Amino acid sequence: MSKNINSTKPDSGIDMRVEKYPHVIIFAVFIFVFCFSWNTYGQNTFTNRYDKVIQTLVEKIHKNPQSPLSFTNIMEIFKVKDFVSSSTIDIAMTSIAGIKNLHPQAKILLNSYKIFNYSSKGNFKEAAEEVLNSGFITRWFIVGPFDNQDLNGQEREMGPEMDMGEPFKMGLSYDGKERSVSWKDAQSDPLSGILDFSRFLYPDEKVCGYAGTYVEVEKKTETILWSSSSGTLSIWVDGVKVINDTIYRKIGPVRHAAVINLQKGVHEILSKVCIDSGDWKLLILTTDKRGNPLPFTHGNVEEIAKNYKKPLMLPKVKTFETVLAYFEKLIQKDKKPENFGNYATYLILSSSDDTKQKKAQEYAKKGAEETHNCIYYLTYAIGTDDPNKASWAIEKCLRIEPTNPDALVLKLYRIRDSVDISEYASMVERFSKSFPDDPHSSFFTAEILEQEGFPILSIEKIKTAVSSFGKIPFLLEKMLFLSDNGATKKESDSIFNEILSIEATNPYLHQITIQKYQKEGEGDKLLEEIKVIRKYFWTDVDLVRSSVNALIGIKDFASAKELLVEETIKNGDNPTVWENLGSFYNLIGETKLAISCYQTVLGLNPQNVKVRQYISKLMPEEKFEVPYIKSDEYLVSITKKLLAEEKKSKPSPWSTDKVDVTILFEQEIDRVYENGTSAKFIQRGLRINSDQGARLQRYQVIGYSPTRQDLKILRASVIHEDGSIEDATQRFTIPVVEEEYRLYYDDANEIVEMPSLKRGDIINFQYKLSDSELKNLWERHFGNIVPLQTVYPKLKFIYQIIADKNINLYTNGGNLKDVSYIDKQEGENRVFRWESENVKPIIPEPAMVPIEEISPSIRVTTFSSWEEIGKWWWSLASPQMVIDKQIKQKVAELIKDKKTEEEKIEAIFDWVIKSTRYVGLEFGIHGFKPYKTTEVMSRGFGDCKDKATLLYVMMKEAGIDAGIALLRTKNSGILSSDFPFQFFFDHAIAVIPSSNLYLDGTVNYLDFKTLPSGDQGVFALVISDGKVEKKITPMAEPEQNTQILSIETNIDNAGNASIKGRVTVTGIIASFYRSMYQTEGTRKERLESELSQIFPGIDIEKFSFSGLDNFKQPVDIEFNAYVPSIATIMKDEIQLTALPSHNLYSRYASRSHRKFPVSIDNLKVLTDRFIYKAPSGTVFSSIPQSREIGNNNGDYYFKFESSLLDSQTLEIKATLKMNVFRIMPENYNEFREFCKKVDETTDQRIHIMKLAP
Repeated sequence: MSKNINSTKPDSGIDMRVEKYPHVIIFAVFIFVFCFSWNTYGQNTFTNRYDKVIQTLVEKIHKNPQSPLSFTNIMEIFKVKDFVSSSTIDIAMTSIAGIKNLHPQAKILLNSYKIFNYSSKGNFKEAAEEVLNSGFITRWFIVGPFDNQDLNGQEREMGPEMDMGEPFKMGLSYDGKERSVSWKDAQSDPLSGILDFSRFLYPDEKVCGYAGTYVEVEKKTETILWSSSSGTLSIWVDGVKVINDTIYRKIGPVRHAAVINLQKGVHEILSKVCIDSGDWKLLILTTDKRGNPLPFTHGNVEEIAKNYKKPLMLPKVKTFETVLAYFEKLIQKDKKPENFGNYATYLILSSSDDTKQKKAQEYAKKGAEETHNCIYYLTYAIGTDDPNKASWAIEKCLRIEPTNPDALVLKLYRIRDSVDISEYASMVERFSKSFPDDPHSSFFTAEILEQEGFPILSIEKIKTAVSSFGKIPFLLEKMLFLSDNGATKKESDSIFNEILSIEATNPYLHQITIQKYQKEGEGDKLLEEIKVIRKYFWTDVDLVRSSVNALIGIKDFASAKELLVEETIKNGDNPTVWENLGSFYNLIGETKLAISCYQTVLGLNPQNVKVRQYISKLMPEEKFEVPYIKSDEYLVSITKKLLAEEKKSKPSPWSTDKVDVTILFEQEIDRVYENGTSAKFIQRGLRINSDQGARLQRYQVIGYSPTRQDLKILRASVIHEDGSIEDATQRFTIPVVEEEYRLYYDDANEIVEMPSLKRGDIINFQYKLSDSELKNLWERHFGNIVPLQTVYPKLKFIYQIIADKNINLYTNGGNLKDVSYIDKQEGENRVFRWESENVKPIIPEPAMVPIEEISPSIRVTTFSSWEEIGKWWWSLASPQMVIDKQIKQKVAELIKDKKTEEEKIEAIFDWVIKSTRYVGLEFGIHGFKPYKTTEVMSRGFGDCKDKATLLYVMMKEAGIDAGIALLRTKNSGILSSDFPFQFFFDHAIAVIPSSNLYLDGTVNYLDFKTLPSGDQGVFALVISDGKVEKKITPMAEPEQNTQILSIETNIDNAGNASIKGRVTVTGIIASFYRSMYQTEGTRKERLESELSQIFPGIDIEKFSFSGLDNFKQPVDIEFNAYVPSIATIMKDEIQLTALPSHNLYSRYASRSHRKFPVSIDNLKVLTDRFIYKAPSGTVFSSIPQSREIGNNNGDYYFKFESSLLDSQTLEIKATLKMNVFRIMPENYNEFREFCKKVDETTDQRIHIMKLAP
């Protein structure tokens, strides 16, 4: 067996290691002797090979200091800084600093090292001063985040851009991502000059942010403005765009520059940074044309802003060839592979690569494969995230240069976790002999010794290397790590101080310092360390959090609170900082303050389930349900009573031997509080009457929102007939997603599995749902709809509301048949109670309307009228109806050259349908509230209300009066609109009131004048600019939804036929056809499948389609086909059916009587025209009788005509017209008779007589 060097060490000691790994032990002994001999015979036996690398790079810079490559050379020096002593770097940088004509961008990089050098040695004050003196802009106004979901935010003009030229105003707000956002004060990192948006703004993924500032110029000045950012970047000076980079990159050294002539006075700088994910950072500094720092006055931004007026003379801008621009130009002009390889090196070292397209990898590979240069292969290996590709590149390099030390180091790093330790140790030994001047030889050797259980030898190896090579960071870090296992405290402290002296900016070292002082009780030293962190490292969230924890650990709660409050001031939009503050308050017993902070978290991030659980634990729970809970004994007693009564009385259609389940007891109690929040208790007692009932009730389902509600299952038990009781132990959660409609919710179904369920068992199921927010989604409004009936009988039903007395509730009260109703005052509460017994079940019927349309229901709301509901929704939705530059431009483009209002409406409607996919993100309030129209347009998707509001604002922009219609589709059941309540609606569409034109933005394949059938003839609340009207949506005439099927049939003597057919459809029927036949490659297969229902075995030989893409035209299908056995061959004649059946009787009228309405899908006219041609030697001997059938009201109508055109040609015409979408029970018998006659008529037989020869 092989052993991974990072795997667990064996416990059996050195004997086992010798037995299993003799090669490793021999190697270890060799190293042991070698270490001590090295210590004995001097410290300077070897030089560091990286010193030579740096020396070579410095020589290159001296030879050609003005070349952009000097910048890359300095970056290469930075790359190896961890492998040499700091003195080596200092000497190199001092040498470069003496060059007078150094490239300006290289000079800035050199100055950045000066800052880094100060801070890494712990001279933080000097480093911070140098940042200010180096021209970095460090004081900002910032605002955001703005949406960048589609990653095109850089191209969109957002609020701050529109206000350019006006002073930045603290508190001035814009429509941002998820919420309104406003300008706030911000500062750059004191030790780097980098502005980290994430420390001030939230969320920080797929967002854009703006940073603005003012600089004051004392005299006319030519300056170079340098910049770098993560993501994309635009910069304006006094409204003039000076930098625009639309490529997503990582933050790095300065990469863009513009030469700007500034007049004396105050100038405004505005920058925009858009990111996908990861860092969200910006760096801007100013220098003269030689790259020397040119710091402008910008200390008190607010004071300078007061004097700002947009200059009459705008700044003159000239381009400056940065290193990035140099390489871009070079590879276009000169296609030499080494140019691509050098460009790749620059992109990777400076983090300037395109994070999406990853050009550096492409260029490095091109340079490597065309020049066979090992350096470019290694550049590729470093630049790729794919370990397999990296290994490939390293091996390619080693084939060219088998002893390339850089390639060997990379290989050893990559394989150390995956190869046999003996093989790895052998490779390290060979590397050490070949390159004793590489400190990695000591590093890898120490790792092997450590992994094999020789910590003392491992430390000694690193010590020897340090004494030889100097204080090299990566060796000191390794020594620090090893000291935990093999060094005294004094030695560990010494090692720690050594590394701290050269890596004082390393956050890990400050973490150790904090833990050390806390553990040792060094309170004063801890406070000093935290003081340093607060002043110089406040951008590091983890360090701040560790500081807080340490302060809490020493019980300095005042300082901990101060630090946490400081965080909320910096980034009050970040839920994490409020969660931390809430947890602190909870720790010190400030429960109310903790709850307040947690509520703030939920306001910012409603999906935080953990925080909801915190609130649930902290807030006292009112157990209002306790007096009303029914016991197991109660359920058992009413079951016995039920069974006893069934034995005495006549059989009932819903007795226990006739239905699968009986609901013994069901109650729902809503506790409504003054702030609009509520809690709900539900108890169900069920009796299982059959095996099918046991299967159906095995899983109890609770629908709820984990992000807004706390769920407690109070009881989930099965009471068996023998009296034993089993509690449910299995439960799981499934997110609610309607994939077929592309609807996604933050709701879930909690599934509870009932154990050992069988016939005769009783289920006692109780749970409680409580709002976990201080206000509900409806902003203090409450509402509920409770149906009385289900498919099971109920012995007893109770619905109760216990509401604070100050809440005005409206109900449909006592208007329900066989339901008792009480409305009374009980102390500080108002109580409503509905109660009913022996509630009959709803027995499903074919083509039945939705059950919501049938069952009586209790409705409760705090809204007094439809007008109040409409105005409330408008107040929620209207702020989302934003028109920006992009929407203005799109509308102008769409209506250009359109002369009439109808043409404009059609153009806008078609664009919204085709350019925005139907996807619903129904999270939290967005189940009711649309997303911003700008966001819907930019990301290209939305649900019904999103599309409706986008249509609304685009119509308004086009000068067309419009509104929004809230409606309940027929698919959800037609309810009475007599009682207004907020849960009535399930859909939103746009409306043009002047022409009574309703526009459903979710439809596909329909002309803009045609509504889906579910939208037609239903109650709608039409709202525009706060005005509310009650309407009924228009109904399409049956003649607008037609299907004409024309078939010419040539029958042969064997009963087969060749047919020529044509189908022409309009309206809603046409939309189904367009949907079905959109994919060209499946059209024949689907057409054959559809026609096979009329002509079994059909084989289509030729077909064509038209009108699939033109929604104003009918869909037209023509086809030729062969149909086997269309007719039955008898001895003397041939027989066949007159027409394909509509199957009305089986679909709608199979039952002898009905209790509930029949639902008809569409009002329509279906026309069949069939021509039958008899085979030669035959004549038609008997043809079907013509008929005309219908009712007196014209609700439905059928006309059937049969006539001979000649002895061998029969024509049959039939027209079916449906003029209603509901057949009421009182009219069912008449309709049933109609269905029966229509099917009988189409089923008539055609007789063809064979003539004598």
